[in-house]
Amino acid sequence: MAYQHIDRVDVNRIRRDYLGHRPELTAILDEFAFYLGKVLGDLSNTFAPDAIVVNAPILELLPEVMDQVREHVDRLSIRRKAPLLLSKNAKEASLTGGASAIIHKALGLDDLQLTFKNERSAVLEEVES
Repeated sequence: MAYQHIDRVDVNRIRRDYLGHRPELTAILDEFAFYLGKVLGDLSNTFAPDAIVVNAPILELLPEVMDQVREHVDRLSIRRKAPLLLSKNAKEASLTGGASAIIHKALGLDDLQLTFKNERSAVLEEVES
């Protein structure tokens, strides 16, 4: 918002400016990718998960930034790097997870796995770590 000098973020402008290589925005997103890479690397190193799912609308909008995040993680000295998965439903993921938890609890379906259909063909995209 400070970059655009507005009260509300315009994601279409962010995408246009990023793809147009506006130096102000590129610097902001480069810093974001660097620190997100450090956090994901620390998570991978500390907890050794089977995978890390990243759910961020900005990364869905600009997959090029996710590539930068992966590059930063690859440069870190980590014994076991977890694969990074980019969620394709950033806007609905929290709502879907919450709905699933409520349905499981209300109906006593703790042993049943619910699958929510999404209009998109793939919910997760596996990416090399």
